[in-house]
This record gives sequence, C-alpha cells and structure tokens, in this order.
Amino acid sequence: MKTQTITVTFREDKNTTENLQKAIEKLNIEVKGIEESNTSAKTQAGEKCEKSCNIKHLRRNTGLMRSYKKMIKILFVCHGNICRSPMAEFIMKDLVQKAGPAAEFHIESAATSREEIGNPVYPPARRKLAEHGISCAGHAARQLTKRDYDTFDLLIGMDRANLQNMRRICGGDPEGKLSLLLEHAGRSGDVADPWYTGDFEATWRDVLEGCEALLKELRRGK
Repeated sequence: MKTQTITVTFREDKNTTENLQKAIEKLNIEVKGIEESNTSAKTQAGEKCEKSCNIKHLRRNTGLMRSYKKMIKILFVCHGNICRSPMAEFIMKDLVQKAGPAAEFHIESAATSREEIGNPVYPPARRKLAEHGISCAGHAARQLTKRDYDTFDLLIGMDRANLQNMRRICGGDPEGKLSLLLEHAGRSGDVADPWYTGDFEATWRDVLEGCEALLKELRRGK
C-alpha cells in the first residue's frame, strides 16, 4: 500500500487482468490502472503461459464497501478510549443519525492501552459533547483486540502512535483497514490528545472535521 503498486504474475490461460482487478476490488481496494509487461515464462512446449502486470494506484476505497456490505462497521481508536476516540464515536453517531439512515452504520471505539478499561468518557470530553447536544452515556473504555480487525471495516486512529499500536495488536494491516482520522479530511496531522493539551475545543474541531469528511467519503460510494 505504501507504493500503491503490486506486481502479479499469472497464467494467461487461467486468468485475466480484469479478473485480478475484480478480486482486488472485493477487498475494498480501488484500482486506478493496470500496466501489462511483456515478460513471460514458457512451458516445455515453448508456449507462453505466464504474464506479469503492475496494478497501479491502489488505495483503500471506503465507497466500494457499499457494494459488498449492508452495514459499514467503524471503530475509532485512541490511547485510553476516554477522550478522542469516544468523542469520534459519538460525533459520528450523531452525524449519521442526522444524515440517515443510521442503520447503515455500526460505530464503536476502543483503546490501544489497558490504562482506562471500564472507565466512562473523561468529564471535560463529556461536557464538550454535551455542549453540542451529544450524549455519551453508557460508554465504558475497552481495549482493541485482534478480533476487531476481522469485525470492523474501518479502524481509525487519532495519531501515529495509535496507528503503530493498532498494527501491533492487529498483526499488521493486510486488508488496508487502518487509517488516521485526519487523513480522511486530507490532512496529515494527528488529533492532539486533550488529556495533555487541555484544549478540548481544538480536539472537538479536529474530530468533527475528520468525521464529517469520512461520512462524505462513505456517502460518495453509496
């Protein structure tokens, strides 16, 4: 995914580049183009039987999920699951509720650490949500598990440290499900942890921007 390119060698008499593209797109990966190379192997009879191709511009395509799944499952992740990720969870739930239909989405949040397991949303974060009419009642922090990778379509971290720990817990990211929230808004930065900054208004703005962009991204693929 870093190079956005894979090279595939296949049997011409058994497969086609079109079939390869369809198989990759079923993994929620968008294919922008395919370049076929002239290199090929030969059978003992001298017949061409293998071909290589470079599949270009791969990227996670959340819109493609709409074609294969009735419900999109999103998991927001931060360090403790008491500030940023529950803010993202409940902001996103509020956005999809207003946009409708909310039944198309299943949204949760989790932590990469065990430090706050079982705790509710941190009071300043809870108050910031309440300022905007959003309730986070009933939330209890939990830790991300490897099983979550199979359960959810998108696992979205708040910062690069989260993302590194998510990869560790999930055993990598073979299906391209992991991302940072602000990437969906076209930004490369992290959502700063208000536990340390004390600036819950800035966190609210960043999380709202990321969630709004994510929802638009998903709606475009509907």
